[in-house]
Amino acid sequence: MENAVEKISGVTRITFDCDGVIVIDRDSYRATIINAADYYFLELLKLKGDRGRLVTHDDIQKLKDTGAFNNDWNLAYMLIMYYIVLLLNRLIKEVKFRGMEDTQTTSSLNETLKTLRMVGSVAARLGIDTTYLEMMKNDGNLGLYKLIGRLDGRKTISVPREIQSFFRLEDRVLKIAEYLCPFKMEGDDLLRRLFDEIYLGHTLYEKFTGRRAVFKFGKGLIDEERIIPTTQTLEKIEQKFGLSGIYSERPREEALYTLRKHRILRYFDEKAMFFNEDIIGEDPRQLGFGKPDPRSFLRFIDISSLRNYTVAYVGDTVTDALLIKNAKTLGVKDLVFIGTLSSSPNPEGLKSKFMELGADAIIYDVNNIPKIFEGLEI
Repeated sequence: MENAVEKISGVTRITFDCDGVIVIDRDSYRATIINAADYYFLELLKLKGDRGRLVTHDDIQKLKDTGAFNNDWNLAYMLIMYYIVLLLNRLIKEVKFRGMEDTQTTSSLNETLKTLRMVGSVAARLGIDTTYLEMMKNDGNLGLYKLIGRLDGRKTISVPREIQSFFRLEDRVLKIAEYLCPFKMEGDDLLRRLFDEIYLGHTLYEKFTGRRAVFKFGKGLIDEERIIPTTQTLEKIEQKFGLSGIYSERPREEALYTLRKHRILRYFDEKAMFFNEDIIGEDPRQLGFGKPDPRSFLRFIDISSLRNYTVAYVGDTVTDALLIKNAKTLGVKDLVFIGTLSSSPNPEGLKSKFMELGADAIIYDVNNIPKIFEGLEI
């Protein structure tokens, strides 16, 4: 932005998002979303079909571009709930879903898995497979992109409420869908457990959570992650701005594992690192404090002693841009947003979104950061 040169010239500290900025998450977190959807419908429900077709990288990016899905657990929940309701629309008259309509009904993991197998067997008997779900994904009235279009520009959403509104579901049908896809961000329900076990793999899941793995996946997708900034880039940033900060909704153990594995943890200030546990905490009432809500970010600024600095936040999503925009409305003026494009399969579309939201600078990836400041001769 032409009017951003003076602001950028005043930057004295750099803070990064993690996924898509420091770490390439296409083959880890984003692949986990795709694999979780496949596993749900092909393995748990045992529908016939091909892998990698229900959810694509483009679908994930479109949901992220709405600004409402920084959290990948919630994004996976939206996609799986969408397909479950498409399935229920065909099965609701064929299956007696006794007890699932009760808002107080809870089930064990084994009971949920047993119910899913039963639902899948009825679907198979009726000739329903994932090809049908793929077809409905492109339907003119109930297609996935039509649902996504309703969410554009929303700050936060409730997945069950959006699903109910989009499909015009009776309360009982929504409760059945929630029973078939139990998920709480702060809990250990089926969806989160499946997601985490795919991402971490058997060994790391048990190490990080202290729970026994159920699905027994081997190597986790976390070990497919690669680092975006070169050592040279990180050294130049440290020389100019000191140690960098991180503000990310990635769980702390997972983030530190990756940073240590790739030997770059030393470039970050341990006192200026906020992760999922710091942003959301253990209190379910704080679930709304995640991006783009600025309240936890302002707490991060205070705890990290960054109030007296001009801080540049580097992010790769619409949610990141909205976070900084919202923080400014609460009175923190010394903030600069630098948007990166390398994580998006549609960089031109993301660039347009960043420009609309007033990004101060847009770069391909974090390795361009030293060039910005060298170009300004500061």
